[in-house]
Amino acid sequence: SFGLSAAICLTADEVRKVVSQGKVAIILGFLNAYLLGEDVAAFDGLQKEGVRVAGLTHAGNNAFADSSRPKAGTGEEHGGLSPLGKASVGRLNDLGVLIDVSQLTPKGVFQTLELSRVPVVATHSAARALADHTRNLSDAELDAIKAGDGVVQVTPFNSYLLPQAPDYSAKLAALRAEYGLSSTGSGYQGGDDLPQPRREAFFAAYKALSPQANVKTYVDHIDYIAKRIGVEHVGIGTDFNHGAGIEGFRNESQAPNITRELVARGYSEVQIDQIWGGNFLRVLKAAEAGARR
Repeated sequence: SFGLSAAICLTADEVRKVVSQGKVAIILGFLNAYLLGEDVAAFDGLQKEGVRVAGLTHAGNNAFADSSRPKAGTGEEHGGLSPLGKASVGRLNDLGVLIDVSQLTPKGVFQTLELSRVPVVATHSAARALADHTRNLSDAELDAIKAGDGVVQVTPFNSYLLPQAPDYSAKLAALRAEYGLSSTGSGYQGGDDLPQPRREAFFAAYKALSPQANVKTYVDHIDYIAKRIGVEHVGIGTDFNHGAGIEGFRNESQAPNITRELVARGYSEVQIDQIWGGNFLRVLKAAEAGARR
């Protein structure tokens, strides 16, 4: 049964134990403090329910922080983290919950790193030097995460891996107008509200606007980050549940393709183990050790 093949884990050591038993280790994460209103103490309840990784934003700003993908016309409302967001960094540290800086603005990333007593993780981002997307991390952000002994996990999200064509914005605007969709800025595209046949057609056309990434493109980002800040600071973060997936790495079953490419590029077994979770478990354990409950 599924219950015999997987287990929810509360610590890095539990993850290693479960995996050694041939099971899937599950770590509960939380993303988007919009759901919490203005209640920093709500993180205590989430931690008690098993959450061990938490990020403050998703698409759109909230009371805690600005998003790297704000809704149209909003821009930066807090200059990074709000007072609630800054208080949350300390509270999450106290709870032993690892802070996820993916989805934050650069200001939010730097503020989090300045405030956090322990390393952080970017669970699903990529290198902005290779693809200039607001969701990706600049060299300065990568360097700062390294300085804090954190980890950047690369996501196989197509539009974050390759540069957009010069006419991308114009083509997207025309496509949205064709389907009667208003501008949403860099957040959600809004096609979810369309009737199913039109929704499928819209998203197929939307996907076709961008060049298609593959395993080599994906590992280019791992390579770049490893060379920039060290292999001990890079990892893999799929985001398959929210639209990620590229040629050769559509789902978990194709994960060996990433390992093959890493081997082909000269990464050692130890380094590949670091990339495939070892680095993440290191920062998860550091977050646990920093708890002050």
